[in-house]
Amino acid sequence: MRYDGRYSNQLRPLKITSQPFIYGKNAVMIDLGQTKVVAYAQIAPESQKQTLKVNLTVHHFSGKQLAEAENFEKEQFITRALTKMLNSLPSREKEQVPNILVDCVVLQADGNTVTTLITAASLAVKKIVKNAEQIVGITGCLLIDGSVVLDPDAHEKKEAVATANLVLNEAGDFFELQIFGQEAVSGSELNGLLAYGQVGAADIFAEIKQAMIPVQQEGKTIVIATKNPGKAKEFATIFKPMGFTVKTLLDFPEVPEIPETGQTFQENATIKAESLAETLQQMVLADDSGLMVAALDNLPGIFSARFSGPEKNDARNNAKLLAELAIVPKEARQAQFFCALAVAAPERETLIATGSWSGMIANVPQGENGFGYDSLFYVPELEKTAAQLTAAEKNKLSHRGNAIKNLQQKWPDWWKEGQQ
Repeated sequence: MRYDGRYSNQLRPLKITSQPFIYGKNAVMIDLGQTKVVAYAQIAPESQKQTLKVNLTVHHFSGKQLAEAENFEKEQFITRALTKMLNSLPSREKEQVPNILVDCVVLQADGNTVTTLITAASLAVKKIVKNAEQIVGITGCLLIDGSVVLDPDAHEKKEAVATANLVLNEAGDFFELQIFGQEAVSGSELNGLLAYGQVGAADIFAEIKQAMIPVQQEGKTIVIATKNPGKAKEFATIFKPMGFTVKTLLDFPEVPEIPETGQTFQENATIKAESLAETLQQMVLADDSGLMVAALDNLPGIFSARFSGPEKNDARNNAKLLAELAIVPKEARQAQFFCALAVAAPERETLIATGSWSGMIANVPQGENGFGYDSLFYVPELEKTAAQLTAAEKNKLSHRGNAIKNLQQKWPDWWKEGQQ
């Protein structure tokens, strides 16, 4: 029994998080004991000639800074392992692998750091290259007392006379083997390190299957990224006849709100849809919409809901809009509502559909229906504001109605491509 109560071939508590951040769907975080690392993979610019490039950043390394040479050595070790992982692909698939940039970040180190990075990095790369063989890294030590232990922390590494960094696939084959230390390692000691490595790798693969494999859904489900039952009902009329079960964010109260940090309606809708699809492992439809006024350089635009401040308030937003247009003549008060819809699903290209609705900004609010800027949005051909229209009239003309029509036109081809 070891000083921390573990058996000699036992890992510390292991947690793998497939998408630790709202953005960056190709990121993976791993906590192994007190060691915490993050790896993020992305397709590199076409100008990059290398097939694979690894950058290692160390924020904390057991109270010491890595020398440049030591940092380079670790980058090279990770790169070799990932290269062999990609080389396991059939020749035809290998030729199609894009240039990949992998950022490896050590947030906190307490032993088994570089091998844990290899596990995280391989999971991140596999999100881009789906058919690549999964690999994991594990560290073992030969201690002063002659015992072999798996997954040593910083305390045990101080007592180690030899350390083995191992990289294995799920079959238990070794992709990389790195041994270093103060003393030679005998054949029996090496066999012990290798055997313990295979035990540890099997435990890591078991955790990967729990953390990374999507939960299979029965039937077809689409989640509408809203807590507004009225909006959900509008989309349900489209998807239920196609055999979809429609859910909303009310069905997932534990999911946090997704910040809208995009610069356009399309970007915001895409961020919400893709982030939620990755988190829920289900198909998600998200929308972002707002009012664009020509005389205000298309403001309030993506800030429509919070035009007058951080809290959503329709009355204050309308008051500010009228104040901004106080000296703008009637003929220069052109505006349009704009809506972007994004449908995202795991391992699918996101579908984007947009729609707009042109009108003018009235001098005073009129009408009791609708919400937001509807009472100020004047529709010349009907001589009414959006708030004076019935729901049926509004749906025929509105930006959201037009975006839905666009979505319905694009949907068959997009859905067919995803089934191939």
